[in-house]
Amino acid sequence: MNANQIQPTDKQADFIVSPARFACFSGGYGAGKTIAGCLRGLLLSQAERNFGLIGRNTYVELRDTTRRTFFEICPPEFYDEKNGGQWKPSENLLRLTNGSEIIFRHLDTVSEAELKSLNLGWFYIDQAEEIGERVWQVLQSRLRLGSVSNHYGFITCNPAPGTWIFEKWKKPLLEEKVDPNYHLIETSTYENPYLPPDYIPSLLKDYPDEMIKRYIEGRWDVYEDAIYPEFDRNVHIIDPFTIPKGWERIISVDHGMVNPTCALFEA
Repeated sequence: MNANQIQPTDKQADFIVSPARFACFSGGYGAGKTIAGCLRGLLLSQAERNFGLIGRNTYVELRDTTRRTFFEICPPEFYDEKNGGQWKPSENLLRLTNGSEIIFRHLDTVSEAELKSLNLGWFYIDQAEEIGERVWQVLQSRLRLGSVSNHYGFITCNPAPGTWIFEKWKKPLLEEKVDPNYHLIETSTYENPYLPPDYIPSLLKDYPDEMIKRYIEGRWDVYEDAIYPEFDRNVHIIDPFTIPKGWERIISVDHGMVNPTCALFEA
């Protein structure tokens, strides 16, 4: 299987060709997120003399999953040494025949000094919920390669409520404050037609309801071990309205000693 033989799903295609400067592809297990991220990187590398970075939290995860997926779909002729291409495993550096380069980096212990030495045309973070926002911010500042006119940072992830990813991509959609520079594409495990037929049934059999909602349905409003796992934003949140004057107003406070204090305004 290589990039020339892959037929992306509609959601994968939306992500791969997204014109937004910062795109996020979120979804359940087995939804084809890593393949989509690698395909987007390959597409951007068709521009001559582009320079991109593919990263993941640890080196082992990068080597065994993300980088492995990349080379499974990257046609060998793209980096044929006879035509000027080269793969340097010791440096984790891939040079394509058109002069573009891709480096593979783990992002857990990499120093800011190493990242700050880069001039990138694009970067891709796989399983970005494992990465701190600081890494994202530093990589953002590296999008300054002069040989290309457009620069992109993109991520793939499982839904990660309460994280920097939620704040940048999902929350603005919920609040109808969309930033055109940020594009969120959401998918679910059900939308990948290439999975083995027993894959989803086996997960549904063994997973608790919270994990099914988050890691199969791809929902952002589900926390594992939540106090109210039945919470559904579409059911339990209503549009703002003017509270009638006759309604009783209440303020309740739960003083926190170990956890933060909570104040609720009620009517």
